[in-house]
Amino acid sequence: MTRSLSTLVLAAVALVATTGAPALAANGQTPHQHFTSAERQAHRAAWEKMTPEQRQQAMQQRIAQREATMTPEQKAQFEQKRAAWQKMTPDERQQAMPQHRAEWQQRKGQKPAQQ
Repeated sequence: MTRSLSTLVLAAVALVATTGAPALAANGQTPHQHFTSAERQAHRAAWEKMTPEQRQQAMQQRIAQREATMTPEQKAQFEQKRAAWQKMTPDERQQAMPQHRAEWQQRKGQKPAQQ
């Protein structure tokens, strides 16, 4: 997977995660909330061991799962954002990502990270 494709895939996942309310697990939490720090580190290590094709497949599965829970309005918003990110060059996406993260953190009620 090229760097620009992996950046696009990560951006798509970020968009899925930030478009509307997150999908809830059976326990009422968003999927990532029930992981301990050690579990998150283990998932990260597993991700790092994946081939680019496996990563792309995992991302496509996650996007499909999230889209299945979206309302039609959320799907339309997601498609608009995805189209905008796809039109960007890798450098433009790199420059846009800090602003996107800050907006996401603001929506989640978190303090944006200082860069």
